[in-house]
Amino acid sequence: MSVYKSVTKILRKNIGHLVVGLVVTIIMFLLLAINSTNHKQTLVNTKVAIITSQKNALTRSLTQYLSKQQKIVPLKNTSQRSIDDALFFEKVDYVLYLPANAQAKVQTGKKVKFTTQVRPGTFSKELVDGNIDQYFNTLTNYQRALPHANWKHVLNATNQTLNQQGKVQFNHHYYQIKKHEKLAVVYNSLAYGLILVIMNAYGIINLTFNRRKIRERNQCSPLSPQKITRQINSGIAAYIIVITVIFLLLALGYTQDSWDWQTSLFIGNTLLFVLSTVALASWLTSLVKKSEALSVIISIYSLGTCFLGGAFIPTSVLPNFINKIACFTPTYWFVHNNNLVGATVNFNSNFYQNFGKSALIILAFTAAFGTLQLLGQQLGNTKKFQI
Repeated sequence: MSVYKSVTKILRKNIGHLVVGLVVTIIMFLLLAINSTNHKQTLVNTKVAIITSQKNALTRSLTQYLSKQQKIVPLKNTSQRSIDDALFFEKVDYVLYLPANAQAKVQTGKKVKFTTQVRPGTFSKELVDGNIDQYFNTLTNYQRALPHANWKHVLNATNQTLNQQGKVQFNHHYYQIKKHEKLAVVYNSLAYGLILVIMNAYGIINLTFNRRKIRERNQCSPLSPQKITRQINSGIAAYIIVITVIFLLLALGYTQDSWDWQTSLFIGNTLLFVLSTVALASWLTSLVKKSEALSVIISIYSLGTCFLGGAFIPTSVLPNFINKIACFTPTYWFVHNNNLVGATVNFNSNFYQNFGKSALIILAFTAAFGTLQLLGQQLGNTKKFQI
């Protein structure tokens, strides 16, 4: 087992290159955690001030309505300088200038034009604008529908309509789908790290054992080339098993998910992707003889397939021709299956057909890469150690 021990020593010596993918995956998990925390922030009511020279029933009705939607802040001094100071020191966020003839215009069926002033950096302007537009639209509709009703009745009807609230109850499947979609994003993030650690390991070992002096020395070894190759593959296989388990434990630890059928499908899909990456790495590293060229190829392939395949950004935002190109990579189908599991609650025959189809495509890539390597061994230099 001397060759096997040599493989493990080479991998340990180059551990700095091999853990790059692991570190990148951890960083991606941290970014996902920060993004998830930001989405949990609650909506804060906007501080609104209403400025008008004519306080009447319309002003009181509008103030009553907005107070239930936002926070009304009274201003004692309504000079422009005081208002600017209030906005600057964040005493108010939104100032509504209501014209004195607003009530008269509504009563005559005319549209009310009002101006606003908003503190820079306030992102709730559209929300308050929507509240005000909703109020005046409802008030105008009642005014037109009840032309003979008194003004107080119209205002009361408007407030009663706008104050009606309903309860929205999400189906329990909604929460399950949202949870599974987050899990799919986590497992999609494993693609880049797995490609890096597996292909770099194969590249380091293959380039090392195919150096001229080492290859000539191994040809004088009492071990046959087949046994040497078998021990090399055993060493890399042990490394891949360990690193795959580490990646899966990271995903399980990050999601804090209990073991269920969805988790089994995610893990099974990841193992299929690992097999295809191993076959690709074995074939690719048997062709490339220079470490510089191999590093460039690994970087381009890992980044390119993860971007095009949807591991970093959703495929739905990419042009259709990009998706057609990406479907010629195992990464695309790995992400596709993860997203399929994430969007499914009831695992029926239709789901298994789609999942199985993508899984077979990943296995087809694995078989294709393995076949190409076997053809290369038959046509290439038989003195090289193919792993």
